[in-house]
Amino acid sequence: MLNSYDNIIQLKKRQNDVKLFRNASLVDFETGEINLVDILVYKDKISKITPAGEDKNVYEFVENINEGFVIPPFVNHYCDSLKAFNSYGLEIDKDVSIDVNDFKFKVYGGNSDKSEDIAILNLFCLMQFTNYLAGAVHTTDFSALNNSIIEKIEDKTEKDLDDLCNLYHKSKLSPVFRVGLDLNELGSVDKIYKKPLVQVLEDFGLLDFDSSVFIGGNCFEKDDLELLRQHDCKFIITPYDDGRDGRRPVNLIRLKNMDFCVGLGSGHSFEIDFFEYMRLMISQMRSVFEDKDCFTEKNALKIALGGEKSLKEGEEASFIVIKNEDSLYDDIFKTLVWEKSNKDITLTVDCGEIVQKNRKIVMQDALNYDTLKLIAKLFSRRNKNDN
Repeated sequence: MLNSYDNIIQLKKRQNDVKLFRNASLVDFETGEINLVDILVYKDKISKITPAGEDKNVYEFVENINEGFVIPPFVNHYCDSLKAFNSYGLEIDKDVSIDVNDFKFKVYGGNSDKSEDIAILNLFCLMQFTNYLAGAVHTTDFSALNNSIIEKIEDKTEKDLDDLCNLYHKSKLSPVFRVGLDLNELGSVDKIYKKPLVQVLEDFGLLDFDSSVFIGGNCFEKDDLELLRQHDCKFIITPYDDGRDGRRPVNLIRLKNMDFCVGLGSGHSFEIDFFEYMRLMISQMRSVFEDKDCFTEKNALKIALGGEKSLKEGEEASFIVIKNEDSLYDDIFKTLVWEKSNKDITLTVDCGEIVQKNRKIVMQDALNYDTLKLIAKLFSRRNKNDN
């Protein structure tokens, strides 16, 4: 699993230390079995999992899952909220001057006297809500974190690359690369440096860090990937961005066979649907390799969940509940991937706290989702009368 940064905005307030989630259809991702259970949560951990109805104790907080499928939450390893709002039609105007006292909304994560800073904080809050609705409780927002992504190597001088390496050594952070997306880029670097892009990165010491991450890497060849594997690099794929920009799909089969750690990201998509992303990944691989067994539904779920895992006692109480209906498939993995969408996620639990229920954000003192969308429009260049 790729390391996720902590959410930059604290949105949750604990209300009940003990919660019982009854009648949950718990999916075992090792065997594919489904068991009807009750899940007892204490603070942020799963305290006990028992057969449904076996726990006769009385609890102050009880949530009936109604036999919905319970699985680990999705992990959004990479999103860019500012670009996402631009793609949604909410282009943020950082020069806007508005008296924040005209708007009655609470800012989470700190105080600011600058209206544009408060606006952006609320946009990050809105993006976090969008992730909760889509079943993702772990999110890395590179816009919010000001995390510098290394890209366009062909435009950088040797001094630029040396300076970047020194900067990452001083900051003790690992670099994130958005390179290898198209053949023109690879050709330009090869022409300038007389060697492949990945070798250039190695020569300048930019691969000598723990957990370096590549976003995309759509056009890397086998030798490139072998070098990256030696440096224990990781990959994040963004199916929405690839489709939107007309890029070739990442060769997931090769990454899988070479034991790379691969994560899924929404990129600059505002409307997030991890089920659709998984369908895109599977369809692309099967189309390219003309083999329906080359990339399975379980492979796709492993990437979307940040690793193959099942919910167990003693582990973090973060999970999502997906509506349980009649299915065309006996295979739960096929049911989840091919028959579900983000609208089927009826509950999102983050570290023991219910943050989304029936498509509504239910955290204590949290801003209303629709209110946040209105705030986003007020701070955007988009015409306020537009729909």
